[in-house]
Amino acid sequence: MTSLDAMKSAWEAQDRKIDEVLRINRLLLAAAKLDRVRTPLRRFTIGLGIEIVLLVLALPVVGNFIASNIAEVRYVWPAVVLDLWLILALSFTVRQLVAAKRIAFDRSVTVLQSEIADLRMLRLRALRWELLLGQIAWWIPFLIVGLKLFFGVDAYHYLGATFIAVNLLFGVALIPMAIWLAKRYGKAWENSPFAHKLADLVAGESLKAARNYAAALSDFKRV
Repeated sequence: MTSLDAMKSAWEAQDRKIDEVLRINRLLLAAAKLDRVRTPLRRFTIGLGIEIVLLVLALPVVGNFIASNIAEVRYVWPAVVLDLWLILALSFTVRQLVAAKRIAFDRSVTVLQSEIADLRMLRLRALRWELLLGQIAWWIPFLIVGLKLFFGVDAYHYLGATFIAVNLLFGVALIPMAIWLAKRYGKAWENSPFAHKLADLVAGESLKAARNYAAALSDFKRV
């Protein structure tokens, strides 16, 4: 009996060692999978940082254009519109960067997945508003400012005041319609497969990869 008890104790000790080795291996694998989530998120935040730098650099350029043409209203108003859009885009991008930086890797996988999903939808909504208001800033104002700033060309001379006014009014008229459509079909749109594919496209490969690795980590935790 003493010999059997000793063998049993030895087996139990060996089992405990094996369990500990398996536990450590699982922790190492989980850490490796977390790194696979962290790395694409780091690339994503770097991309956001580059966007912020470009937007910040564009603001004084437009500001100097306004100051240089302050006496000519036909150049000031499109520059102001463009400047406001740049500020809007900058605020959206900063919000995304803050949200990305707040993602916690020391909490549950469910929380990590939720934060990545929230960041993804935040980027999609930011793009929606940037596109919605950008239809005013990108076409006529950007054309007027860009031609004057980089080529010294007067857009009014070639396009005509009527053409500019009609296109501007058309862009403004689209905004309430787009807002109504967003409120009416927003939830259905966000839950549609096409919206999810668009969100992945907008977010880029980095955020898409982070989301996929987070899902894989969740499957790993359930094993």
